[in-house]
Amino acid sequence: MLQINNLSRVMDAGDHFKNGASPKSHKSRENFLKRLFIFFTLVGAFTVVCVHAQTFDCKKDKLDGSTIRFLPDPSSLTVGQTCDVTIYNRSGKKVSGNSFSLSSDNTNVRSNGLSFHVDNLAKGDPWMYLDGRLLEIDGNITIAHNSCDHSYVFPFKIRQAFLFDNVVSCQGEKREFAVAKYKNTINKNLYVVVDMNHNQLYLLESPLSIDASGVQGVDGAKGADGKKGESTNILVKRATGGDGGDGENGGDGGNGGNGGDIIVHIPQDISKQVSINVDAGRGGEAGLGGKGGTGGRGTTKDGRTGRDGRNGQYGQHGVKGQYTVLEDDNIKKYFENVRHPFFNIENVEQ
Repeated sequence: MLQINNLSRVMDAGDHFKNGASPKSHKSRENFLKRLFIFFTLVGAFTVVCVHAQTFDCKKDKLDGSTIRFLPDPSSLTVGQTCDVTIYNRSGKKVSGNSFSLSSDNTNVRSNGLSFHVDNLAKGDPWMYLDGRLLEIDGNITIAHNSCDHSYVFPFKIRQAFLFDNVVSCQGEKREFAVAKYKNTINKNLYVVVDMNHNQLYLLESPLSIDASGVQGVDGAKGADGKKGESTNILVKRATGGDGGDGENGGDGGNGGNGGDIIVHIPQDISKQVSINVDAGRGGEAGLGGKGGTGGRGTTKDGRTGRDGRNGQYGQHGVKGQYTVLEDDNIKKYFENVRHPFFNIENVEQ
């Protein structure tokens, strides 16, 4: 009797496994599905938070000194140095700069997105800085949101020693110059250069160069691609697809300019310290022809592909110019008629 009861219990268990999974298996499956649901819920919430962190909420976020960072500090910039502006929302997350614009009350400020710099044109007249005083430029920058009434104004300032140029540019021209060293109290190796054709005076720093190279030819424009032919309705029998449009021809490259014709009067002891460039200008690259448009699909016949446009012609290179250096130890005579409020002929070195 005992054996029959044991067998009965075993058979009951066997019957249970035949009819379906055990209660333990059902429970494991439910727990797994719960965990999976929680995981994807958390992932979704995290994604929403991350996306939200990249936006600026006009009702909840603010635009002020606590939410804006600068690199470097705009109160100590130099001419040409870029300052990058970064904006953060209330969660401390970086906000995309596409929603903001940057402007200034100083016309020499150049901006690109939320970055700005002060153009070299702001330097002004180099003669103003021969006494060693510092270059000072200032103004205000305004950052404004493009969609709501949020803006922030902050000052910038540049205070630095003046940076002198060292190039006279007269590309492809015929010019005559006189060059001499110029005494100064700021311990710089400075030159005065007078353009005798235009009666123009330059104050430049070593190493000095005269750029009379030919202008580079403009590259030819790429021809536009032909339009794709129109496809016909597949329900219409015996319909032919439209032909593709022809590609446009590429533009010809522009011719390079000729090098200039330069004469330089200069003292013998510094004649090797000035470089002169009269190289020929390079011809422009040929423009590529446009690709022919693909023919449209038809039910009985496809349209033809358009013809490719031809490539343009390469521009011709210019002719190298020439220069003459005339050593002259009585260089002051070329500066006697120069009229400039800060120029002193006594500082011209023979």
